Amino acid sequence: MIKYNWDKIMRATKGDPASVLTIIHILTYNRLPYSKKDPTYKYYGKDFAGHSFLLNPEQLLREAKKYGYMNASLYILVASYRNYLYYKKTRRTSLELIHLPFVEKIINTNRLLRMEDGVIHFKFEDNAKEKQNGNKI
Repeated sequence: MIKYNWDKIMRATKGDPASVLTIIHILTYNRLPYSKKDPTYKYYGKDFAGHSFLLNPEQLLREAKKYGYMNASLYILVASYRNYLYYKKTRRTSLELIHLPFVEKIINTNRLLRMEDGVIHFKFEDNAKEKQNGNKI
């Protein structure tokens, strides 16, 4: 699990999806940049900590090319609206649509997000929760 601040990430990356994933990579693996030419060098050592969370960022990073950097970045954006304290209490990784201040179209066009009965489900978060509980996917 990683915790992040979406607003800080957006300011630093100016909304570039590949850069957003670079920061998530830094937060996930905490590796040193190889050199000043390494794309992570620009963001390494900056504070992106916050109250937003991803349970399974490793799988999201592995699958990002398959689903597209924009979809992966939007997945991170939508996940930032979840309440961490609510997750700790209930272990629910989903998000009710009422808490999302923008249009359903983003959810309907993103293969990483699924909506059922006004509740948004995250492809890799639901799987991570099942793995933590010891259930097969």
